[in-house]
Amino acid sequence: IRGPHNVSEDLGLWKVFRVDAHRTFEIRGVFQNPFNRVGRGNPITDFSNPFFGQITGQQKGGRNIELSARITF
Repeated sequence: IRGPHNVSEDLGLWKVFRVDAHRTFEIRGVFQNPFNRVGRGNPITDFSNPFFGQITGQQKGGRNIELSARITF
């Protein structure tokens, strides 16, 4: 038994600023599920479960964003 179609996007953006010959500043953003898409989960396949064949949950969680900055010298 297969579940519904899964749509998933991940994005990563970063920019490096060169301060001088030996120092840099980097800013980075990593986005998981940036469009906050929620899909249906897989159906329950356990015969002893009263919800057999039904979809009772979601496929993935909400949006997750990680921001970071780094100075290299």
